[in-house]
Amino acid sequence: MDTQPCFLDENGQSKLKALPCERLRRPTAEEIAFHEEWLKGRMNRIAAVMLATAPWRKAHKGKSTNDVIQCPICKGRLHLSIAAYNGHVHGRCESADCVAWME
Repeated sequence: MDTQPCFLDENGQSKLKALPCERLRRPTAEEIAFHEEWLKGRMNRIAAVMLATAPWRKAHKGKSTNDVIQCPICKGRLHLSIAAYNGHVHGRCESADCVAWME
């Protein structure tokens, strides 16, 4: 059989020779707009927390350590850790749906 799963092309259309898929559901314009706004908000939070934690990162450069500081977004508790060998920081706020990242 010369068919492929229902992957979409760059225009959101089924690729040639794709099998029809009754489970394919394209998002609505409203769903796309909601997701884009949600993503923009998340990126703004991460940018703000990176700026606010830059002094902490600089103070601990070259050391492995962890700490809990006040979250610059929600004023809750932000857990931070940094690795001496590469300077990567992991962070997670205790507040639900605030910020969390791994570098």
